[in-house]
Amino acid sequence: MRYAYPCRIDCHEGDEFVVGFPDVPEAITGANDRADALELAEDALLAALARMWTAAWPSRRPARSWTARRS
Repeated sequence: MRYAYPCRIDCHEGDEFVVGFPDVPEAITGANDRADALELAEDALLAALARMWTAAWPSRRPARSWTARRS
C-alpha cells in the first residue's frame, strides 16, 4: 500500500519557504526556492519515517482521506 502525506508550505521573510507535514511533525525543512523546498521535503519525510522505524516508534500513517490507492 502506498501513502500520500500532505505537506504545508509557508513563506517566511518573502523568500524562504518552509515545508512541514501535519502527520509527521518531525519532518520539516526549507529553502529559498519553492521547488527546492519541496524536493528537500521528500528527503525530510523519508528521514523522519526511517528514524521512527529504526527507533521502533509507533508508525504514523497519513490522515485517512490522504491514503493513496494503487490502480
